[in-house]
Amino acid sequence: MQKLVIFDLDGTLLDTIADLNAALNHTLAEFNFTKISCEKTRELVGNGIRNLIIRASGTDSNIDLMFKCFMDYYNKNVNVYTKPYNNIKELIIKLKNIGFKLAVVSNKNIIPLKTLVNYHFKDLFDLVLGDGMGYKRKPDSEIINECIKKLDSDLEHTIYIGDSDVDVKTVNNTGCHGIFVSYGFRDKEKLIEAGAKTILDNVSDLSNYLLKVEL
Repeated sequence: MQKLVIFDLDGTLLDTIADLNAALNHTLAEFNFTKISCEKTRELVGNGIRNLIIRASGTDSNIDLMFKCFMDYYNKNVNVYTKPYNNIKELIIKLKNIGFKLAVVSNKNIIPLKTLVNYHFKDLFDLVLGDGMGYKRKPDSEIINECIKKLDSDLEHTIYIGDSDVDVKTVNNTGCHGIFVSYGFRDKEKLIEAGAKTILDNVSDLSNYLLKVEL
């Protein structure tokens, strides 16, 4: 059976918070709400852009217009400040070279998702799935199960890697192996509160774990 590693994107592969914050503040300003800091944005992300906007503005009125404003700006400025976490690309290359199937599954809209993956990790991932493709969003298990099916693996031979409480719930709902990283958008304490078991603090530890794991 094919061994498969599925990565979340934001906070796991890429530090996207500055570009998300810029798009959010552009949207808030357009609708006469107070701008917020990158750190506050980091606290609020995790359940999709609509929820991010609602949490930041404190209201769901005009949410469709605000969402469109956000996405119009973000799609044009998706990769201004975004960067890979240190040594993550090297890890992806190692995993590919030793025969793992590799995927990205994110709640990010598939258009900016593919733009970022193609720019930072061109030709390294076997499959990229995101919002707007017709699957239920994480933490629902549907999009993970579809990924596993498409790449001819199973739960026993699949590891999912993420950085948030949503990712913990995703693993629990799916039943695959889970690894959670504390270098992203949630610290170790938040991950422990969410029920995460295997928590790694940096990409070096993640690399050591994945290169030794038996599936």
